[in-house]
Amino acid sequence: MNYFELAVKSIEIELGLQKLRSKASFSDELKGELVAMYFIEKYRDEGSISPKKLSEEMGVTSAYIANVLNGLEGKGYITREIDKGDRRQIIVQMTKEGKDILQEKKQMFFGKTALLLEKMGEEDAKNYIRIKEKILNIVTENTEELIHFKES
Repeated sequence: MNYFELAVKSIEIELGLQKLRSKASFSDELKGELVAMYFIEKYRDEGSISPKKLSEEMGVTSAYIANVLNGLEGKGYITREIDKGDRRQIIVQMTKEGKDILQEKKQMFFGKTALLLEKMGEEDAKNYIRIKEKILNIVTENTEELIHFKES
């Protein structure tokens, strides 16, 4: 089996999907405000999340997070306050309006994803999820090797 040829095919497919995602409005939903809101909600049990933690979770720069948070705050979806326990920290919390919008957007996004999985059929959908999870685990366990990979 030629894994290099399979890699080329895999990247070609991913690029094709990326192009289609933008037409189906998936690309905007997988980055930016919706993802930030998702993580803000995810950390609500801890009370809040800091912009630094949000940046780490999303894998983006602090400048990018600042822009996203400015947009969300301008829309009234979040609040930012100085942490009373550590005045050097800022905490981010979702407003009621933000929670409502997030629920609406999640329903729409998860609905689109469920529709795609349904069209794949049960067996293929389960295999797709299993393989994506396997890829995540492999990449997580081999991050350093992948970062420093040099073709010999």
